[in-house]
Amino acid sequence: MYPISHTTPRARKQHPCSECKRGIAKGEVYHRYFHVNDSGAYTHVMCERCDKASDWLTMRDTSIGAYGYVIGELWSLIREYDNCPIDETGTL
Repeated sequence: MYPISHTTPRARKQHPCSECKRGIAKGEVYHRYFHVNDSGAYTHVMCERCDKASDWLTMRDTSIGAYGYVIGELWSLIREYDNCPIDETGTL
């Protein structure tokens, strides 16, 4: 499933990343995705490092590209690969 919209706003208040649960600080640019599926509409947000990791994972594993992955499971999926250039601290 692909998002209907993807925006990169600047946070007006602190809130958690949907993937790593790290706080996205006020003033930090983050990624907001809006999706619709059979269950309804929903929005999730990701910090910059999780968005980069998500891009890497969907390019690495083409089966994920068509259907996505369960929100909140990004880092457990990435741990399955030995060569991910992005770690959980955001280091490339």
